[in-house]
Amino acid sequence: MQSACRAAREANMDPRKDRTPTPGTNDEPRDPARRRTMIAGLGAPIALSALAATATAQDDNAAAGIVDGQVAMVTGAARGIGRAIAVAYARAGADIVALDIADAEAYRDVLGYRLGSQAELDETAALIEAEGRQVLAIKADVSDAGAMRTAASEALKRFGRLDIVVANAGVGGGGPIHGVSDAHWKTVLDINLTGAANTMKATLPAMIERQSGRFIAITSVAGRMGAGGQADYGASKWGLVGLVKSAAIDAGPHGITVNAIAPTGVRTGIFGQLMDDTAWMAGFETFLNQMHTLPVGMLEPEDMTGAALFLASPAGQYISGAVIDMAAGMNARYTA
Repeated sequence: MQSACRAAREANMDPRKDRTPTPGTNDEPRDPARRRTMIAGLGAPIALSALAATATAQDDNAAAGIVDGQVAMVTGAARGIGRAIAVAYARAGADIVALDIADAEAYRDVLGYRLGSQAELDETAALIEAEGRQVLAIKADVSDAGAMRTAASEALKRFGRLDIVVANAGVGGGGPIHGVSDAHWKTVLDINLTGAANTMKATLPAMIERQSGRFIAITSVAGRMGAGGQADYGASKWGLVGLVKSAAIDAGPHGITVNAIAPTGVRTGIFGQLMDDTAWMAGFETFLNQMHTLPVGMLEPEDMTGAALFLASPAGQYISGAVIDMAAGMNARYTA
């Protein structure tokens, strides 16, 4: 894919305008160890395509230009995975709509931890601008359908198009099914599942109009297997996988791909105050090391950017309705 894009640029062509794949033009990743890691971590034919077709999160030079001139909206962009993906897309040539609730105290009485702040959203915007790209920072709650429609309108007014949308905004679980409060259940489902649906409903019409687009949702290993102690979170993430597959069927005839990325444990604010609990974190790292087939514990937000770049790239044009497991091999333990 890299050589194909390079040839297109040299010929003064836009590789996005010609979606016919060119066999034999994909470059092999330069690091064999990295190649083996990605094969085991993704664990599917999709991973083999990704290896040959797109850059890893660590190879900024190879990623340059993958989404050149496009516009990407990322929700939950103030920190964590959302920030990492937004910055990676900017580095790869896209202008960014960075959306976040940007209110550290929102839902704190229910969730028990702070969400992304306005200051953090401003930091994300500064990082994007440092990559030489334009950014529109929007404060909005994904659980509010009206706010998401307004956000999409603002994005279209500013940039005139939406090529890529990443529904990343999410919050953590509240306990076992017999212990989770009604308020916590509603909040988690409203943000994680309904929030993604609101994002789709607000942005897909613009993609349908252009007959082109990439929609990516961030689910979780908890949406791929049972996970005790987080009934509401697991339900929301399993539901998100179903939503992605249904939306892929609806959007496919319009040239739009809809996919999901399912991370294992990633070091983000979703863990709240537990990040300061040394004993809990040590136990969680031990659990992850036991579940992962690769010798690694908790991952970093930047580890998710390779899959996000791949799904948005020309190499991902014929992948839709898929879930890419960024799970360090934990997915090898799934029944299917």
